[in-house]
Amino acid sequence: MSAKAKSKIEAKELLIEIEAFEQSYHIADHRAEIGRVDDEAIIDIHGAIVRAGDHDQDSKVERAEVSLVCSEQYHSDPDQSEPQQPMLMTASVRKGVFQALAYLPPAPFWALPEMIASGRVTHVVAGYRTAPRKDSMLHALYFASHTNIDGSAWAHQGERSRS
Repeated sequence: MSAKAKSKIEAKELLIEIEAFEQSYHIADHRAEIGRVDDEAIIDIHGAIVRAGDHDQDSKVERAEVSLVCSEQYHSDPDQSEPQQPMLMTASVRKGVFQALAYLPPAPFWALPEMIASGRVTHVVAGYRTAPRKDSMLHALYFASHTNIDGSAWAHQGERSRS
């Protein structure tokens, strides 16, 4: 296989300024069918892309939607319960919108809404990997304040546009 034919995986980062977020919660009783109750809580973060790490390819990305999920399974037999593990899932860019999905453990998940509402968290740095003709994979989320972002490497990459 020639070097040109090999898939090149690229690491990318986006700096997202949080503009709004929404929360939802769902619980379903499946004890009759599969012997458990499942729940799922979702935080949908909506924001503007402040900076893309790769200006040439990601310059058309203007908006971001990051869905954070926390789910639990409740069994009548406590020995069947499994600890929930965080999972960074997918990332994609479609029609100028970056979309990402991640499952978080309960403690940070339930702490984030208050951190965002209070202004202690104002930005998200999303790291993801792309490969030609494959889905992108989310590999890092960093929730930070405006102050932390200004002191980071992002602040030293030239002028940042602000609305």
